[in-house]
Amino acid sequence: MNEYSHDTKNRAVKEVIEGPHFNLLEALANATTSKIFDTFKQITDVRVRIGKPVVAQKKNMDYVGVEIFRTSPFKRDYAKGETT
Repeated sequence: MNEYSHDTKNRAVKEVIEGPHFNLLEALANATTSKIFDTFKQITDVRVRIGKPVVAQKKNMDYVGVEIFRTSPFKRDYAKGETT
């Protein structure tokens, strides 16, 4: 799955979400970025935002969530034209 499209990206993210349970949103966000980097070597940076509105409603908030930004460990190699 090397060709990037929104459909293939959505399938990759869905695999993570429907996979093993995560106790922390941060762990789910990190697993999501890892899956995207592993699946799409040409993607160099990812921002993932995850929210849980149901939990937040109990606290009179709009949502509880986390946002992370990661740079691919493959970025340097891909920029040089290497595809490891």
